[in-house]
Amino acid sequence: MQRSRDCNYCDPYNPKEKKGAINYIIKLLKKICNKVNEIICLLKNPKFGLREIKSEVKCIEEIICALDLTTGPFFIDTIIFKNETGSLIISVQNETNVEQVIDINVVQYTFAGNRSCITDQRRIPAGMTDNFEVPINLMGMMGNQLAVQYFNIKPGVYCYTALRTEAAGSGFVKVTPIASCTFSHEKLINLVTDQPC
Repeated sequence: MQRSRDCNYCDPYNPKEKKGAINYIIKLLKKICNKVNEIICLLKNPKFGLREIKSEVKCIEEIICALDLTTGPFFIDTIIFKNETGSLIISVQNETNVEQVIDINVVQYTFAGNRSCITDQRRIPAGMTDNFEVPINLMGMMGNQLAVQYFNIKPGVYCYTALRTEAAGSGFVKVTPIASCTFSHEKLINLVTDQPC
């Protein structure tokens, strides 16, 4: 059976056809490499090429570089929170090489929908973690919803929030966090607010 020559078939046993196909592939690869190098040069050049994309990326970096994060409102589990007194643990870890100043709001929502707020500013040295407690007393609360808000969180700064059954002042040796009220950094969401406490 003879193969048709018009179907772009290269006979691997014919040295002329084989060499021609290899040369064609090499020529094509050189063209692709040249185009890739041109693109790389344009991307690396700070003064020329793809200005719009570079401008967009810079805007995105500026937005992302300092985030405001929140747990969002969460209910205090009154069944688990049996003794009516516990505490909220707030931990901020600074893995950057400079001191970070973080503003933190603990917001309590009342049954009527109003809110009250405890505000704290923490200075966290480079490479350190700041742990602190906020006392929670269900008897004194006018609602059973809280939210924790973190302001000016930069890349390399990580936040953790947990409600625990131990009262404030009991230290951090024994910690029994309530799973439904525990927020590691990846569970925090972006906060967009024009209502500072």
